[in-house]
Amino acid sequence: MRESLEAFQKGITPFVGFPSAPSFLVMKDPCDVTPSGFNESGVSPLFGRKGKELLSPEKYLKLVEFFKPDIYHSLPDSDTNAESAKKRLRKSLNRNVDFFNKCLELHKKSEVLNKSMFFAPIIGGFCKITRTECVKEMKPKFQYVDGFVLDGFHTNGVPATKLNLSSLKEVVSVTLQELGEKQKPIAMLGAYSPLAVLEMVKLGVDVFDSSYVYISTKHFKSLTFNFDLSKKVDANQFSLDLSDPNVFPILMNDMHRGALH
Repeated sequence: MRESLEAFQKGITPFVGFPSAPSFLVMKDPCDVTPSGFNESGVSPLFGRKGKELLSPEKYLKLVEFFKPDIYHSLPDSDTNAESAKKRLRKSLNRNVDFFNKCLELHKKSEVLNKSMFFAPIIGGFCKITRTECVKEMKPKFQYVDGFVLDGFHTNGVPATKLNLSSLKEVVSVTLQELGEKQKPIAMLGAYSPLAVLEMVKLGVDVFDSSYVYISTKHFKSLTFNFDLSKKVDANQFSLDLSDPNVFPILMNDMHRGALH
């Protein structure tokens, strides 16, 4: 596809027949488990059908320019999960910050990506200290960032569906408080369960992907919902009067922008 996009020169959305659709380019497929390890100095591994390819920030940005996405994130080191050791978390933090700084400078110089939104990946596994340090080290350059990706909670695929929701909420809450950004979009990628998505929306996360539905279908499962309401429940309890001046602030405070979409 790389060679085809380079020759096409119009980006990924017109290439696939959806010229008016927004595009969010991510480095790893959230539907498949990403192999752990292979974290060599100065590069990040990309796993595809042809095997492993090592990407430097320069090589990565050149690849992004072929896609011309509406949104993309800097090269991350998100090879962490709930069981990651302190040594791996520290290495992930240092590499992620280094990649971010280099990718940001390349993004600012790129004439091709001057209309693309640049997101910063916030990593740290389930360690609140590491995630806080990640935000603090990258925060001086947040003025050049258009949004954020809360990354490194899992290595994609089915494991993302089995995260401890209580622990996830606690870490995300601390991270968002440290981030302090309420006007820029925040994304979480991966097959989070519907309940986890709702809880993340309440905390202030805006963007998710549809990998949970795809993985469920791939494993011959479907989502079912019970819409029966108890007759004892007041029907007005579920009504939403948008003319009420108190409704909009509640939506913005409790459900953030995600509720409005």
